[in-house]
Amino acid sequence: MLQSGMHDPREKLALTERHVLAAEVRLAAHRRRIRYWRRTDGVTQEAATLLRLMEDSLVLMLRHQDQLRGETAKWARLYPDRS
Repeated sequence: MLQSGMHDPREKLALTERHVLAAEVRLAAHRRRIRYWRRTDGVTQEAATLLRLMEDSLVLMLRHQDQLRGETAKWARLYPDRS
């Protein structure tokens, strides 16, 4: 923790970037599975629902990432000696 009581948001941003990347990889893999299952008539409603939920979650994660980018920029302006 910084003396001001404000945490360095760069750590949260870095964690969020790792989580977004992992989510994108999982989402791409699930999309590939769904394409395969559709070709083989094996896709289920549950798999399609899961895909939509994963896509919705990624949208929320990206919004959070944008928010953290803004906080990081603000933090860098407030604490230029720590940037």
